[in-house]
Amino acid sequence: MNTPSHMTDAEINLLVEEQQLPAYREWLLIWAPTAQHIATVHSHTARGAVRKAPAPWSKYRGEIYAKEA
Repeated sequence: MNTPSHMTDAEINLLVEEQQLPAYREWLLIWAPTAQHIATVHSHTARGAVRKAPAPWSKYRGEIYAKEA
């Protein structure tokens, strides 16, 4: 289930409580070419975690993968 960007945190938390949306999980972002740990982020899904990559790596999104912490 995709969460629309116009939803407030309270609305998202309500969906989580109603178990319609998975809870935030902690993800490790790894840059594939060197297997370097980039960052640790919180997101519902692995795809969402990759989209939260920090500045210098965000332009290389295709080369980043998320591993659950």
